[in-house]
Amino acid sequence: MHEIRLAGPWERTDGNAVTRVALPHAISSDQSLVRRFHCPSGISDDTRLFIVVRLTGEARNLTGTCNGKPVSVQFAQNDVLMEITPHINHHNELNLHATNENPIEVESVRLRISEPN
Repeated sequence: MHEIRLAGPWERTDGNAVTRVALPHAISSDQSLVRRFHCPSGISDDTRLFIVVRLTGEARNLTGTCNGKPVSVQFAQNDVLMEITPHINHHNELNLHATNENPIEVESVRLRISEPN
């Protein structure tokens, strides 16, 4: 397993307004955080890719999409694990959405590369 920190640049979308932001950053239900990234090199067909989001607050209030497609979500305390393997392309766009009116703070986001045993 290897992880790559997706530090920035991040954009917060609020309706039609787009603002460049840095993590940590809080979002509410009418906002999204967007990050574009390339597919990691040297991966095989058996490699699984995950997004790991560290939050302050209730993790169950976050969903995401990769390249416009909803991703499966697993919750573990303040981390959200999203598998993006089936949606990965050479160029990718990750969108994180708050699902509750109460703002949640996204502390960090990492791309986890998991190779088979």
